[in-house]
Amino acid sequence: MRVDVKTDPDGRGKATGGAPAARDRTALAARLIAAATLALVFAPYIWGYLNAPPGMVFMGFADHPYDQNVYLSYIQQAAEGKLHTCRDHTLEPQARAWFNPFTLILGRAARITGATPLQVYYAAIALYAILLLRVVYWFASLFTADRRARLFAFALCALSSGFCWLMPYRRWLALASRSPVESRNIIPIDYWIGETITFETMLSVPQKAATALLMLLAFGLFIRACEGRTVLRGIGAGLAALALSLVHPVEVVVVAAVVAACALAAVLRFREAAGRAVAAGALTAATALPAFAYMVWLFRTEPVFVEWSKERFISPHPLSYLIGYGLPLLLALPEIVWIARRGGLREWLPALWTIAVAALLYAPLSFQRRLSTGVHVAVCLLATLFVFRAVLPALRRRCAAWWGPRVEAAFLAAIVIATAPANLVKIAICVHEMRTNPLEFHLYRGDVEAMRWMMERHNEDAAVLSSYKSGLYIPAYTGNRTYVGHWSETLRFEEKRRIADWVLHAPGRMEEKKEFLKAQGIRYVYYGTFERMRGPFALEEAPFLETIYDRGGVAIRRVVP
Repeated sequence: MRVDVKTDPDGRGKATGGAPAARDRTALAARLIAAATLALVFAPYIWGYLNAPPGMVFMGFADHPYDQNVYLSYIQQAAEGKLHTCRDHTLEPQARAWFNPFTLILGRAARITGATPLQVYYAAIALYAILLLRVVYWFASLFTADRRARLFAFALCALSSGFCWLMPYRRWLALASRSPVESRNIIPIDYWIGETITFETMLSVPQKAATALLMLLAFGLFIRACEGRTVLRGIGAGLAALALSLVHPVEVVVVAAVVAACALAAVLRFREAAGRAVAAGALTAATALPAFAYMVWLFRTEPVFVEWSKERFISPHPLSYLIGYGLPLLLALPEIVWIARRGGLREWLPALWTIAVAALLYAPLSFQRRLSTGVHVAVCLLATLFVFRAVLPALRRRCAAWWGPRVEAAFLAAIVIATAPANLVKIAICVHEMRTNPLEFHLYRGDVEAMRWMMERHNEDAAVLSSYKSGLYIPAYTGNRTYVGHWSETLRFEEKRRIADWVLHAPGRMEEKKEFLKAQGIRYVYYGTFERMRGPFALEEAPFLETIYDRGGVAIRRVVP
């Protein structure tokens, strides 16, 4: 017999007779929400392509363009057939030890299909957004049998954000600039931290969407393992955590904390589930441990990774998170209190996830703010449980005379709409930045053609010297490494940026510059639009350089042995 669900007094749901039409309407509504979300994700990308300034080429990214070019360089390496990944925005020696399955799969897809890394990257944005939304709906179904509650939680996860839109972005920046201490800055996280909000996760980098997806799978399978089929589901949770270790290892800290906290809660409060919870936690940890140990070894022994791990990703002021999560967080907080008093083990998982992240965001770790990936789903789920357990029953009692299904649906829709403006503002900011700072998102056509030429003829994994702006693109678009390019991928970025400017623009001292190029193993010197903007080329007559390309305002010179 097919089943339907009606809400019981506490909003958790109970099974009753079937209503397939209602299920179909819910499924259709979920698909429409997913389609609208995906359209919003790609809206700024489409705008960028349609509105490129004359003589310039949109390089494909509407948000976090610096970071996304790094991922393109990883995909390019895999497309060339390399099994392991290197950080090509720095020239320090690196062992072929980093195995990155996320970019490896995308690179292999580019190699097989003949697509460019950027085309494959766009496909990944769409694919992982769809998969993440599907898993979000499944995850919500673990905590409520009410179809309306699932749909409401799904809509909140896909579309909601915080209160950042109440003050213009530049006002927040001005407020933050008053404090030189990063942890005291108040900039709402829904403006700038891609890990924190589900929509921002899908908009920015597909690896972040994959990270959130794997976390939800790990948590969902773990909590199911606590209730039955412990071995199979526990191993499944561990496999999700194992993949997470290779894709985004810092988030394993959150998974470990939440799984351990749930197992402890089962031992102390839910004795009937204690054995299964401990066994599920142990299986999850044992399955994921090899990959996590491998990444720990890599970050402790590989010099480039050791240096890169010293980068600080510190959480801003706590108000940044409170404002950034907004109404869903305010609705979630009373539900956490209720769960602590009366909730079952399942409900404890999203509550403990939220609490664990709140603590870890200010733990003595250098990657604090990166630990917020996926927790927006937990916050939205808790908000949903509170609305259906407490808010709707109260409104039904107090407004019985005129309250009905349509009014209730309008009320729920109004909550979702009230939480969505920040994401629309985020899209508007992307468009505004592309209009006002075109050189952050576009390259002049001469540079694009020069890099394509170099990819076709001199893709040698060789070292290239340029300004840092050109260096950001060189690994992905020429297949070569760069002396300076990305603010965090390039070790000692500021020092190398100054040295590159000295070599390219400072007059005289030719012998020193020749020795520098030799010592760094630099084979090519790139002089394009960004370099001309910074000043005349000081190596124009250098006898140790041979011109191999000179057109469209770009010159590429090879270092003569």
